[in-house]
Formats: sequence, C-alpha cells, structure tokens
Amino acid sequence: MAGYQGVMGTSYAGSDPPDQDLRIFNLSDEVVMRNIPAAPLYGILTGKMNRRLVTDPEFKHLEDEERKFSGKLQGDSGDGAGSDEITTSLATFCIADAANFLQPGYRLHIAKNQPTQTNATGRLSGEVVKVVSISESAGTAGYVVTVERDADTTYNMTAADDTYLDYTILSPGHAEASTAPDAINSVLGIGQQYTWIARQTVDLSGTLMGTKMYGGSRKKRARTQAWDFAMRDIERQFFFSILSKGYVSGMAKRTMRGIFDWMWTPTDTPADPDTSVPAYGITGTTTYDLVRGDGTSRIYDVGGTLTFENWCDFAYRALEYGSEHKVAFCGGLFLSKFQYMLSNKVQLTPRETKWGLKVMDYEGTAGIISMVHEPAFRSGHELDCVVLDVDKLGYAYLNVEEGAGEYSGPTILKLIKDIRERDYYGAKEEVFAEVAIDLNFLKSHSWLTGISM
Repeated sequence: MAGYQGVMGTSYAGSDPPDQDLRIFNLSDEVVMRNIPAAPLYGILTGKMNRRLVTDPEFKHLEDEERKFSGKLQGDSGDGAGSDEITTSLATFCIADAANFLQPGYRLHIAKNQPTQTNATGRLSGEVVKVVSISESAGTAGYVVTVERDADTTYNMTAADDTYLDYTILSPGHAEASTAPDAINSVLGIGQQYTWIARQTVDLSGTLMGTKMYGGSRKKRARTQAWDFAMRDIERQFFFSILSKGYVSGMAKRTMRGIFDWMWTPTDTPADPDTSVPAYGITGTTTYDLVRGDGTSRIYDVGGTLTFENWCDFAYRALEYGSEHKVAFCGGLFLSKFQYMLSNKVQLTPRETKWGLKVMDYEGTAGIISMVHEPAFRSGHELDCVVLDVDKLGYAYLNVEEGAGEYSGPTILKLIKDIRERDYYGAKEEVFAEVAIDLNFLKSHSWLTGISM
C-alpha cells in the first residue's frame, strides 16, 4: 500500500502524516435520512377511514359465510379421500364441506368440455345429477355425496384419478302443495386478534447533547430514526407476526396475527377462533391455491415461472370477492418480472394516489389492482404479491383514559417525551404505540407466491 510522501521524500506507509489533523474537510451540516415509502400498508391504514378504536387488547370480529353456488368435486369410493376416477357409472363424489350448503334433492350441473374431463362424449348442455344423500366420512378431503346420474351413461362426464370437475348448484324443484324445505343456516365465524405494544427508545446523555457537532440536532435526528424504525416494525408485524400470548412477571405479553398467518393454515387444522381459517385441499393437487375456487384458501402457488395466463387467472380470482379496487403489495423482483411480462401487452405508468404512494394500475375484467412496492418483502418474499382489500382492513388501537400522563389518549404511534428518572443526566424519550391490524373478510384478500427466478 502506497503511503503519504513527505516534502523531503519521507514515506509514511500505513499511517497518517503528522499534519493530518490540520486538514480542512468539506462536511455538510445536513444528514441524509431515508425518505422512501418504507411502510405503505401502515400509511394506508393510518388514514382516518381505516382506524378502529377497540376497548380491549383482545378483540374479535364476526364474519358470515356466503352461501356457495359452485365448487369442485372428485370421484370417491366412499371413504371421503376424494382421489378416485370419475367413471360414467360412479355415483359417489367427494365435496369439501358439503353439508354446509347442500341437501338431498339439490342438483349439480356439471359443464361439458372442462380441461379435466377425460371422455369426449357428453351433451353440449352438460350433465345434471341429483343429490341423494350426504354423509360425513373419516377422510380429510370432504363429505361423501351420493348422487343419482342418468341411467344412459353414454353422456355422463368422466375424470381421471386425483382430478376434479366443476359444478354449479341448482335448488330442487318443489311439488304442488309441498311444505317448506329445511333451512340452511350459516354459522358466524369468529376472528381473534390481539393488540401489540411497540416501543422505540431515544436515549442521549447530557454530555452528548452539549457537544457541538455537524449534522444538526442529535435529538431531532434520534427521534426521526426511532419513529422510522417503529413504523417499519409495525409494517412487518402486519404481514409476518403470529398470534400469541404469554406472561412476564404476571403481565400479559401479546403479539398480533399478521396477514400471512391469517391466510395460511395446514389442511388438518380445525376452524377455531384461535386459529386461522383452514385451507381445504383437493387430494392430488400439489398446491393450496385459488384455482380450487371454493374461497377457503386465498393462496395461489405458481410453482414455477410466472406467466401471463397465471396472472390473469390469479387477478380474476383475487377480485372475485370484496371491493372492485384492491391494492397489491409486491416484492421488488416480482414488480420487475411483472413489468417485463406485460411489456409487450400493456403500458404500466406509475402515478400518485390519495395515499401519497406511487402505484401502477392493472385493470382486469373484474376490477382494478393498484400495485405498490413493499420494502418489508426484501428478505424471502421478493417474488411475492399480496393483494389486499384495504377497505376491509383497519388500524386498531386503544384509548387510554386520563391519568396515564402522555400515554393517555389514543395509542396510535406517538412520541412520549421525558421518561427519564429524575436524577438522569440526559434525555430519554420513546416512540410508543399499542396497535393491531384489524383483519376482516378473508375471501377478499389473496396471496400470489411460489414464483421461480
């Protein structure tokens, strides 16, 4: 390594020359702070329209299940496993959760020319079967539904093992002077959520505060950094946190349920207020995805390269429930692949929105998806896209009654000044919040994942 050369040729290899302390550097008095949309979901939900005051750190919401009008069926030998071939004479099908929306006498219309259909014959109008009975089985895929099919099996639909056929529900016909049929009542689902306490401390000694430095007010900068970190931390909690509750010295310590935990639960997990909504699987498929169309799983696993057909299918299903305008929170690599994929089909131009974010709008047949970059996805989720119906989400907080000093009032992110002990030589403050994401209407939110590089 070349050293400094002195006036008489003296070399100061590996060390500063004696007059280094006399050098005059150009040093700006401004400190560059990150100023990017670091927490877009936080920014949207803290708008007044999305705030929700709760009166307990453990709160719930109710959801009424929509009646199903269509779904998917598989061939079944009677064990509920749903993995058998559908032949022209098979009269038992496997249908997930069938007892909640079907009754004997209902009819199922099975359309012709489905991609999974294995026989070339069939009426152009499709096949209509009559439900005879519904029985719960020990299998994990669903109920065994016994049907009455056309005696002339020439026109009945077929499908291979581990595949399915789509159906549409038709109510039964009723005879003259008949009595009213049994009612099918929906059961209210109960969602559980906890508030989570965020705290970031600003701690500066009196000596440091009394030392003249470049960069302006050290205290002001420390406040800004604490606020920025707390905001980003809340954003990450909104997506990745899992619901938990423990105790420290007899005091409850809670974490909120994040969006990913809400959307994903293995198929063998029962529906329960303290667990996520289960994703009902179709035996033989390799992913839990929206292609199933029964609304119970909101995850679309591409399992490879993202294609325009994949995206169109996902976008249609993501917009099937809830609002017609949704927001997609995307990893940086996903946005790059998405723009490249559509570069020869549509021009995506970023624009400013009412939330102060730059978005790209994708307009499909079912609605609009506004796409924003989500910095929280930088580690492990760069190729993911989460489409949220932000009108169905909220920023939940408590309201602390008078008597708690600066902690009184709404527990939305705020600066609590002077929390030092009386004899502490310096300044101590904190950025504080007790909040949660208020999760509602699972079917209106979707998650696109499994995209390969």
